[in-house]
Amino acid sequence: MSKIDKLLNKLYNGSVLSIDEASRLLENIGYAKAVPPKGSSHITFRKEGTDPITLVKNRKELLDYQIKMIKDAYNG
Repeated sequence: MSKIDKLLNKLYNGSVLSIDEASRLLENIGYAKAVPPKGSSHITFRKEGTDPITLVKNRKELLDYQIKMIKDAYNG
């Protein structure tokens, strides 16, 4: 099982997903990471033709709505 498959299992099984793990998943499906300058606490992932996904990088785990956005990105 690949590392991405393991992360997808965590995503769909309700396990806690870190910001770094979410970043790897989003970048795997073509989202580009954009970190604003000047020490912002947010990371935005953009992909043409889709809505941007913004994560708060100072949190240890994702919020429910962020998990839903990542699942929608994989399903959609």
